[in-house]
Amino acid sequence: MNILIYKKEYEFHTTPMENIVLNPYSIEIDIDNIKEERYRILIKPYIAFKVVTIDCVSSRDYFHEYCYRDGRFHRHILEIENSPWIEQLGKNIAYHNSHILRDVKHFVLPLQDIVIEVIAKELVITKL
Repeated sequence: MNILIYKKEYEFHTTPMENIVLNPYSIEIDIDNIKEERYRILIKPYIAFKVVTIDCVSSRDYFHEYCYRDGRFHRHILEIENSPWIEQLGKNIAYHNSHILRDVKHFVLPLQDIVIEVIAKELVITKL
């Protein structure tokens, strides 16, 4: 497993005021960046999605040294290469659906009180 920063220029606010909308084939997350500008993160199509409270996640689970700079924690979208979650999903799918995991990525969004994880083909960020 290798943890990367997905687009370093996008940093979440410490209180991002997230709004999550789960659709059948996409997820929309409206969020404030560090400059208090509103952005929409569109994730589509998604294969798997989970939200956990920050209390259930260790900082070692998704550690990237870039997030710890200037004496504080910076919140960025992370991308997990060689994801154990994608590997686990691959073991559970039927043979005829094996193509569904082709070209997917594992994204992690560590927000203020929650951590969002998603397996999806595409993540697009636009300013609102």
